[in-house]
Amino acid sequence: GKTTFIKCFACKVARDSNVLVVDERGELAGVAGCDVISHTDKHYAFSVGVRSMSPDWIVCDELTSADVPAVIRCMQSGVKVIATFHGSGVEDLAATFGSIECFRHVVVLSKADNKFSIIG
Repeated sequence: GKTTFIKCFACKVARDSNVLVVDERGELAGVAGCDVISHTDKHYAFSVGVRSMSPDWIVCDELTSADVPAVIRCMQSGVKVIATFHGSGVEDLAATFGSIECFRHVVVLSKADNKFSIIG
């Protein structure tokens, strides 16, 4: 669900924007129209990607609390970030990251009823 969602999002956004996919485990590669940095950690890929590729968007899978400083640096550079996170909802996101103020929108995918909701 989450990975498929961001792959589709990346393809759609790449039609009009420069998109960099940060693919730590090789699960996102092959997203049409996107640059991809594979098999390296997010901190390195975000830093190198912003400096050398000037993306409008960075897409990555499975954000952790350790990744938030890199995400904030990207956003301060004017790069939008879409990322997945394991949790049950916005409460888990806030508990893990301390604050969700750096995220403009949150999409919650539900396995139970195959629905999603957009918050923000």
